[in-house]
Formats: sequence, structure tokens, C-alpha cells
Amino acid sequence: MDYALGGIILVILLQIALFRVLIEINRNISFELDELDRKTAEAIASVVEKFGGGGMEPVNPVQAAIAQLIARKTQEIPRTLTQRDGSGKFKVEEILKP
Repeated sequence: MDYALGGIILVILLQIALFRVLIEINRNISFELDELDRKTAEAIASVVEKFGGGGMEPVNPVQAAIAQLIARKTQEIPRTLTQRDGSGKFKVEEILKP
């Protein structure tokens, strides 16, 4: 047998072996990632169950009233539009509410 032919056959066999190893590594990584995902989901569920993340504290009525007051006040503030006049300086015009 010629050395070149033997070398080609050896290279082909090594490529097939390398391809099989890469396929096995891919399978192992996929399995381990699925396992990690499952364990992470279990850990998060355990923490939420342990510390009561589902039963959150009710909204404080005083804070809710303040939030409504702030929301109402921000709607009452007249908006201004900044434009430039003929000389390039800024001027302020008030926009009327619709």
C-alpha cells in the first residue's frame, strides 16, 4: 500500500472520529443545559414559595393617594414649546390644553 493512500485513509478515519466526539459533546452540553434550566426553575420556585413572593404586601393607601395626586398635578402643568425667533434666540410659547 502506498503511504499517501494510507495517510488519506488515516486522515478520513480521524475526521470521522473527531466528528463523533463533537456530536457526543453537543449531546452532553444540551443535556446539561436542560438539567441546569430545570434546577434553576426549581430553585426559583422554592425561593418564591419560601419567602412568599406570591403574596405581596398590599398597596399603602397613603402612597396610592399621593401617587394619584402627583399624576393629577402633572396633567395640570401647562406644557411649553421652545422655538427660535427670527434672530435665533429661544422664545417660549404656551400650548393651550385641548
